[in-house]
Amino acid sequence: MRAILFFIALIIYMAGMWTTSSTDFMYDQDVSFTFTRDVDWEEFWSVTYLWKSELDFVLSKFGHYFGSWILAHLFFKWRGLRTSTLALLLLFVSFSEVTQEFFTRDARFLDIGINAVGVLTAAYIIGRNSSQKTKTTRKSAEQ
Repeated sequence: MRAILFFIALIIYMAGMWTTSSTDFMYDQDVSFTFTRDVDWEEFWSVTYLWKSELDFVLSKFGHYFGSWILAHLFFKWRGLRTSTLALLLLFVSFSEVTQEFFTRDARFLDIGINAVGVLTAAYIIGRNSSQKTKTTRKSAEQ
């Protein structure tokens, strides 16, 4: 069941990252893909877009964080939290951000950071919960 939930979240995550319009995806659940080989990496390192305060922009950045958090949480619940699973997921969310350029979307370096923070937050919560369970189990065994 955990694998099924993860793959459902993965499909939604990929659709949200690669669909032609994230706004149409959020508001109208419209999913369409446009592939291009003509990519422009000029904006990848830009930070000028950070000064935007429109609701769509804020929702987009929150979507990056929350989507990565959900994906990571489900992945770690399914496969376990290990260095290898953490590294794999960090590589995946970075890859999915970079490949947005090939789907007529803008890839941003700082979005990779937002995605990574979502993954690391899930890893922290899962790791913290598992260490608390271990402490509780040890205390119960000692009594």
